[in-house]
Amino acid sequence: MEKRPKTTTYSYGKVSEAVRRLAVGAEGIKDRLIGAGQVFFCVMSEGVPEELREDVIWVRDQLTRFPPIGSEGALRATVRRIRKTTGVKIAKRIFYIYTRLQDYVEHP
Repeated sequence: MEKRPKTTTYSYGKVSEAVRRLAVGAEGIKDRLIGAGQVFFCVMSEGVPEELREDVIWVRDQLTRFPPIGSEGALRATVRRIRKTTGVKIAKRIFYIYTRLQDYVEHP
């Protein structure tokens, strides 16, 4: 069995936690997306297979499209301004990354 780099295992753990926050949070989608985004930003691009790097960058870019407002960081400012449909697209991409990473980690 081929051993995966520690950065891949770490990134998989962070993406898994982001998915958990999206799925089981009691808050609305935007608040769950903020929680997931906070964890997702710990995912290292070099910790995912090359074919997923653009997806990771896309999620980060989508979550920080707008600048910080006052004491509110770019993540919160962005999520508060986006439409729910955009939030759903971001959540779907996070889940896609999760499923691909899961397959990569569990089936070398």
